[in-house]
Amino acid sequence: MKFNIPVTNDNMYFRYLSAINGMLNLSNKETLVLSEFLKYHMEYKDAEVAITPVTRKRVQEKFEMSPYNVNNVVKNLTKKKALMKSEKSLVINPNVIPKTFDGQIFVTFNFVNI
Repeated sequence: MKFNIPVTNDNMYFRYLSAINGMLNLSNKETLVLSEFLKYHMEYKDAEVAITPVTRKRVQEKFEMSPYNVNNVVKNLTKKKALMKSEKSLVINPNVIPKTFDGQIFVTFNFVNI
């Protein structure tokens, strides 16, 4: 089965996260914030760039959130393993980063008996 989901550059990562949210169990606000971090990650091709004081500030301004609220969302994303600690900083879990080809995101689900 194949689904084509129409997206724009603005909502591509939000729609991607919404599609896989059954596994992530994110709130709407967590999905918004993580989609913005993914956008920065994909723009710079560097997980270390995605979650910095600068990108947190951008998220705060874009979604009109207080620094406290952004920090709480980041904390929840870390608890849910969407973000993880690296040696130097907090990064996006590589399992959450979408696979892309020619500007399109591809998601494959494999259902395995356990």
